[in-house]
Amino acid sequence: MSKHLLKALPELEEQGILSEEVARNIRNYYQSQTENRPNRLFAIFGIFGALLVGLGFILIIGHNWDSFSTTSKLIISFIPLIIGQGAVFYALKKHPDSQAWKESSGTFLFFAVGGTLSLISQIYNLSGPPSDFVFYWLLLTLPLMYLLPSSMVALFYLIGTTYLGINWMDYHGSLYWPYWIMLLAFLPHYFLQQNGQHSKNFRMFNHFLLPISISILVFTTLGNLDPTSFTYQVLAIAVMLGIFQGFGAGKWLSSTPKGRNGYFILSTLGISILLILNTFKFFWEETSNSDRAYFFHEMFFSFPGYILIAAITMYAIISIRNYKGGHNKSETLLHMFLPMFVVILLVGLYLPMVALVASNLLVLLLGLASIREGVQKENFAILNYGLLLLAALVTCRFFDSQISFVWRGITFLLLGIGFFVANYIMFKRINSQKSIHEI
Repeated sequence: MSKHLLKALPELEEQGILSEEVARNIRNYYQSQTENRPNRLFAIFGIFGALLVGLGFILIIGHNWDSFSTTSKLIISFIPLIIGQGAVFYALKKHPDSQAWKESSGTFLFFAVGGTLSLISQIYNLSGPPSDFVFYWLLLTLPLMYLLPSSMVALFYLIGTTYLGINWMDYHGSLYWPYWIMLLAFLPHYFLQQNGQHSKNFRMFNHFLLPISISILVFTTLGNLDPTSFTYQVLAIAVMLGIFQGFGAGKWLSSTPKGRNGYFILSTLGISILLILNTFKFFWEETSNSDRAYFFHEMFFSFPGYILIAAITMYAIISIRNYKGGHNKSETLLHMFLPMFVVILLVGLYLPMVALVASNLLVLLLGLASIREGVQKENFAILNYGLLLLAALVTCRFFDSQISFVWRGITFLLLGIGFFVANYIMFKRINSQKSIHEI
């Protein structure tokens, strides 16, 4: 696109469509964009180079490790750490504006710290669970996120923090509170990165990894609860998805494309799956069989319940702010998912069949509203999302109803034709409007 535009600039100037100053500004803009590309490539190859150099060093030393004395092993253990610190110092001193130098040197030092800790533990036979090793590794490398700052180190830090939370709960069966404290240490970098000059790709990775990390810890925590708390677990998952949806639709990420908005994608996918599961009879049988007294006791007289109430309050604040800022103006009903779901869930505790019918109607309304919005906005993604919801709803009903294979085949044929016709009509409509504008 940019190449075609640059070639057309002389002709646009001759025809008087663009002034000489505007054309010059366009050339300067695309030239600056082109100059930044090598720097991005240098950052990518610098990071991979740092990883390969560290791996090569470990393999070479590991081959002759047993032949060294304890003193030699100790000295060798600190060599990668010294080299990494030197590289970071050089990056900050000589290339303070080069993100490539910061990312590659930071990545090397991050793994150098881990390698040094591992070697010292091996030399002196220091035992302990892997979570302790990872904890001290992350604690020592935490300042790199802010000193450089390095987005790659931040990504590794977030992955390591997620591992710590899972590892702790596997061993102890309880919530790992340091995970949330370490996550709080990551958040300032996350928000600064959104407003800074960091690569859009790193921002996208964080927009996906942060909600994924929180989701993993929430699911792992809920999996360790009493099986009779099924309703509580479902409500907690719904609240989490509601918060993700509200945060992804808010002002802070309003300029982020939907394809790079991890909160939007994960919440839409999670809400759709949860709603489809709600249309099955077994879901509401499980809900009605759960201990209602236990559910209300967990909600109002236990620490996990207080956390859930705080999360619901957080969702309400986000929703109100989005509504006042006009960021939730959508007809797909996704922003209304949590209030409607909570009502249906509470009804399901006492009247499961009513909740079952209401869940099917909710999915039907969500699908029709998405199709309507997709047509109005001429958006193929929203249109097909609505069609997929309706197709999923019809398909799921095949599993709990006695319908012959002939009628099932006919239904799938009609669904396929419906997909084709809806997209074709949308395509023709967009093209006809383009033709009108050209005239």
